[in-house]
Amino acid sequence: MRYAFLASTALAAIAAPAFAQTADPAAGPSTVPAPVTPATPAAGVSDASSEAAGIGEIVVTARQRAESLQDVPVAVSALGGALLENAQIQNVDAIERYIPNVELGRHPFTGGGLSASIRGVSFGDLDRAFEPAVAVAVDGVFLASNTGAMTDAFDVAQIEVLRGPQGTLFGRNTIGGVINIKRTKPTLDWGAKLQGTYGSYDRREVRGILNAPIVKDVLGVKLGGYYERSDSFTRRLSDGKREDGIDRVSLFGAIRYAPDDSFDATLSVDYIDDKSHYPSLVPLSAGPGLVPASNNQLFCSAFRACYGTQYQQIKNSGFKAALNDYPFAASLESIATALNMKKQFGGLSIESITGYMHQKDALNIENTGGANFLPGRPIFVSMRDQKAEQISQELRAISSFDGAFNFVAGLYYMRSTFDLNPQIALLNGTPSQNFSAGQALDAYAAYAEGYLDLAKGLRLTVGGRYTIEKKAFHITFRNPATGAVTARCPDASLTANPAFDSCRDPDVTFKKFTPRIILDYHFTPDVMIYGSWSRGYRSGGWNSRASVITAIGPYEPETVDSYEAGIRTTLIERRLHLNLTGFHTKYKNKQEEVITASPVNPAVTQTLVENAGKATINGGELELDLAMTDWLRIRGSAGYLDAKYDSFIQGGVDIRALRNLRYAPEWSTSIGGEATIPIGDNTLLANANYKWTDKFATAIVKDTLGLNRDFIDNYGTFDASIGYELSVGARSKAKLSVFAQNAFHKDGRLYRKVITGPFSFGSREVGRTFGVELGFTY
Repeated sequence: MRYAFLASTALAAIAAPAFAQTADPAAGPSTVPAPVTPATPAAGVSDASSEAAGIGEIVVTARQRAESLQDVPVAVSALGGALLENAQIQNVDAIERYIPNVELGRHPFTGGGLSASIRGVSFGDLDRAFEPAVAVAVDGVFLASNTGAMTDAFDVAQIEVLRGPQGTLFGRNTIGGVINIKRTKPTLDWGAKLQGTYGSYDRREVRGILNAPIVKDVLGVKLGGYYERSDSFTRRLSDGKREDGIDRVSLFGAIRYAPDDSFDATLSVDYIDDKSHYPSLVPLSAGPGLVPASNNQLFCSAFRACYGTQYQQIKNSGFKAALNDYPFAASLESIATALNMKKQFGGLSIESITGYMHQKDALNIENTGGANFLPGRPIFVSMRDQKAEQISQELRAISSFDGAFNFVAGLYYMRSTFDLNPQIALLNGTPSQNFSAGQALDAYAAYAEGYLDLAKGLRLTVGGRYTIEKKAFHITFRNPATGAVTARCPDASLTANPAFDSCRDPDVTFKKFTPRIILDYHFTPDVMIYGSWSRGYRSGGWNSRASVITAIGPYEPETVDSYEAGIRTTLIERRLHLNLTGFHTKYKNKQEEVITASPVNPAVTQTLVENAGKATINGGELELDLAMTDWLRIRGSAGYLDAKYDSFIQGGVDIRALRNLRYAPEWSTSIGGEATIPIGDNTLLANANYKWTDKFATAIVKDTLGLNRDFIDNYGTFDASIGYELSVGARSKAKLSVFAQNAFHKDGRLYRKVITGPFSFGSREVGRTFGVELGFTY
């Protein structure tokens, strides 16, 4: 840790970009700050990075109201469009490199999947019946699943990451935090933005946005799209050719109506067709010859997909070898519509957010990554087809009165359905599993939060959210060979055996109140401290990948109580933001998914979700943003986690010594920045960032064999880019950039490991890549 921290601080970092829109840098609250009104960022125009006097005001909506980042008593980080563009951040997962105690990654087992952990709070499986632990919202619409949450960053104006439970003001499943993505609005004026990229592994990307007025300054439209295509960094041993890679097309549009300062409405439509493939998996199964023999895993002892042989062969290749020819395909077709409306009535604003989404996703993979045991027959193939739909409506009121009291209050509803039909598994070409499942969810919530100025500089926040969720589940089991139905739920005809109770009527309702209390105090307009207590909640539900009816659940909701304290400072004539946060989190009824051998066929797996344990997570965070000069800024962060199970009960026995609390590295640090150097009317741009992450577990089951199949080793990532921006006329600019990502590692690596009953496997990601980008804005 000490070596990595010294290396990162010694980096020739070149300053931080714009994190958000800016306002008057000299402005500051005399006592408790009032809400501010953020500017609307224009598509095709980078947001400003700073002002001559120092760092401009950073505006966030971490409490559903526009406030200065340094005045918000919540752990929130905000990254603006300039950072996303200049640092070559293509997808939302890459923002983890800038934020403490945040681990994001691509989840290849579902189309456009995002794996998210904040402060060690995570859930590793993205099955649609399982609720994510970190919520993702796009333009205020919360996603029912993290399938499709791997959002492209091209049209993004700002991303806010709220750390810790946000169960009062934000959507569903915010027990770990919220990733709040805000895209650009139509500008009501002419504008355009075009980008073309070519890079390693035949990476080809074309992106574009066009803004046009229909009625100038009143009605406007935005149209855009992108195309992405690349090969994988892995090669098949059979023919030496690369595996397929990213293949994604998106079209989007929005129309905005803003007749005056009191009303603003935007209707957007997005279409994504993602036919991407991913690197094949890496076999990690143990055996044969282990003592005791129970440590042998079937897929090694019977099918030779072994850690000691096939894994080692892939590792020796720099994780670039693919042992079988079966493509790893995870596709997604999605159409989404959102309508955001805001009406101002003096000191009261009424907002409406309506969302609709329809998705079709499919998975077709070989699960072990091992070479074929029988000629022409992959060892273990899973195929899955799903359809999902969600509709949501939120209505809220936000006050901005002149007095000592203000509030946010709202109502929320979501209906979400999915149908998995079917999931099929083939073992050496022979059908071994066949089932279908689905669920209908209705979620209701009412919330309110009030802000009271108690004295000069002292403010009290009190709020709460009451949630009701109803889930109706169904599952049908079929004979793998014939397709004949063998069992189904619901089934009212089942015998009066308590083990069958849930299958007779698999409907469940959960209710929960989640409060929050915050006390903050401004010593000066530039120094604020706060302390808070909040409760987070994630609903329970059903298991859509059970092998028998007695394993469908339900499992119960989980909760966390989080105690947080922090200090926010703006120093050196507004040239430095330095923020410190500490927290203590208590977890109850923690849900964990455990992949085990199926009781019907031990050669295949089933996923069980259990309320296994209690956990305690303590930690701290540091963030800084330093404007060293008018053209040079430095940014940095550090996160610390002390995460452990207090108990993990399974079958009445505490087995915490055999379990890992996942995605919770003890240390994570980053250092980097941006230089924006004027050269006449043109600009030289340079960006660099180094992120170091301590080792952390991704497999919940501890590897008692000492093979390190449960942990990811510590890892450092260095990214850099340099570009030249040329002014072309009064409004237009052209930019040429070259970039390197993960520059210090030529080989790939494992970034996720899973230990199951019959087999173990790992997912891998690319090492160093290079690219060049040409862009134009008007």
